[in-house]
Amino acid sequence: MKQKKSPVGRRRTARLPSKMTAVVKTKPAPGPSATEIRSVPVPVPGQAEVLIRVLATAVCGSDKHIYQWDPSMAGMIQMPRIYGHEFCGEIVAFGPGGKRPHLEEGQYVS
Repeated sequence: MKQKKSPVGRRRTARLPSKMTAVVKTKPAPGPSATEIRSVPVPVPGQAEVLIRVLATAVCGSDKHIYQWDPSMAGMIQMPRIYGHEFCGEIVAFGPGGKRPHLEEGQYVS
């Protein structure tokens, strides 16, 4: 398989989309009746944050507990909640104070 070269230092000219597809926990209940696939606004990176275009993702154990609505999740999760924190992608934008010497737009991160 041919490996994709890193675009570090390449200036992106494409505009970011205004919407993204997300798996969302919609209510405090187990299973598919409490989970939806939705089109949601692309977040704007806040103070000291970066925006990452997700290229690949995986399911984590905590996602399973949220989906099943285990008792331990009830006090931790507010609805609606976008699933996921196990991903890799490329940096597409910086919020105020988000720039770091070792981070560049187009850089792959995980």
